[in-house]
Amino acid sequence: MARWRIHRLKINGFKVFTQFSESYSSDLVIYDGPNGFGKTSLFDAKQLLFCCELPRISARHRAIKSGS
Repeated sequence: MARWRIHRLKINGFKVFTQFSESYSSDLVIYDGPNGFGKTSLFDAKQLLFCCELPRISARHRAIKSGS
């Protein structure tokens, strides 16, 4: 199985970020900060990049459509 590694991330106009750029040089990246810092937004951006959807949001959307 091939291993993927993100070396650089640039985000423009996604959720809380008007512009964000970061380079990664380690296998482990930890985001820490208070609420509203953008931790979930960074995770969502990466998940959207690799999965082409946000399962957490898609599940909520399906629940609303089905009336659950």
